[in-house]
Amino acid sequence: HHDRKHFNETMNSGLVKNVTFIDADSVLRAGIKPNENYSKYVQWGKVNKTDSILYDNHPNPMAHKIIAKSLVEGIKQ
Repeated sequence: HHDRKHFNETMNSGLVKNVTFIDADSVLRAGIKPNENYSKYVQWGKVNKTDSILYDNHPNPMAHKIIAKSLVEGIKQ
């Protein structure tokens, strides 16, 4: 969930105690080199043979792989 405060305020308190929040953006940004462009980790779509557009700021498969690796490492610890 993207908003921990809102989640805690609107969810049943019995359920909230068992929820783990992951800040996936910080994991991605921490792994990006200083001169690297974050846009390669979001969703792009082809408009035609030569042009693409950004159609969603959510993580793409490459970004999900980075997030998943971080989650597995955290669980192992």
